[in-house]
Amino acid sequence: PARWLVESLPTEETAPGPEGSIDVVLAVAERSWLERLMLRLGPGARVIRPDEWTGIGAAAARRVLARYRDG
Repeated sequence: PARWLVESLPTEETAPGPEGSIDVVLAVAERSWLERLMLRLGPGARVIRPDEWTGIGAAAARRVLARYRDG
């Protein structure tokens, strides 16, 4: 479901991953941009490097959900 990323964004590198997935290397200038991208991609994508950003998508989703609940 996240394959559109490869066709829509400039990538530095792509390689076949496990079970038909694609490993993609992106240049990321701002953490907030990557957070928004991960929210769009949902569970169909994950950050594997750098280590400090591996949970960035889930953390962004929790923040958005908390804002929605606190409304």
